[in-house]
Amino acid sequence: PRCERPHEREFDLNPLTYVRENRLAMIRDALTILRAALNQAPKPKGGYGSFDEWNQLIRKAVLWVGSRGWLDVGDPLLSVSAGLDQDPEVHKLSALLCAWKDAFGKQGATVPEARRKAEERDQGTNELIHPDLFDALEEIAGERGVINSRRLGRWIERNKKRIVDGRWFASGEKRQNYQMWFACESESREFREFGEFSGNLRGRKQNSFFPIVVENNSPNSRNSPNGVGDAFGIAADRRNRDLRNVRQFRAEPE
Repeated sequence: PRCERPHEREFDLNPLTYVRENRLAMIRDALTILRAALNQAPKPKGGYGSFDEWNQLIRKAVLWVGSRGWLDVGDPLLSVSAGLDQDPEVHKLSALLCAWKDAFGKQGATVPEARRKAEERDQGTNELIHPDLFDALEEIAGERGVINSRRLGRWIERNKKRIVDGRWFASGEKRQNYQMWFACESESREFREFGEFSGNLRGRKQNSFFPIVVENNSPNSRNSPNGVGDAFGIAADRRNRDLRNVRQFRAEPE
């Protein structure tokens, strides 16, 4: 029940004691429900990425129990989606990506450059020229009306390659010893580990363009001429190329 202080509620039942006393009966009932759901429940609509076994067993059973009216339970996926929709970090990242894309396009920017641009004001009205960018930066790294560049940079680093509304941050070469950041986006919002965004990207139109810094020349590096870099369409004839130079290519997130 709804109450102002749910943590102060008292119960007659001790869950740990009850489970210990009724463990075998609870296991039997759980297995009975799973067996019945496998035999009678329809296939649930939609999936959950790589959690297909959970989707076809646990979620299927929960949906079936709810449809029979035995318990007041709903679709577990709705709870997951609701949690993501209410995550304040997701909203912050979405706002920053939109503002960053509007302010810098495909050119990208460093954190100090973004801060200076966000703080630009019209000389006549003294109003912010890029209020959305300023609001996004201030929400993430604002301290007493001042944007903390170090804090902002660490936040973007933690959230790079995290996809929100089809957009994500990608890092590029450094400019004046500061990391370049690009707000990339894709027409498709379906990113799967094994799907259209994995494997060989050669010959497929890409709509995100940003430079990639070569990190090393180890056999396991994606930038290595002998490693998995081939899967990302790095130009041919790499033996004659200086691996310290910045290579530019169109790519999707890993």
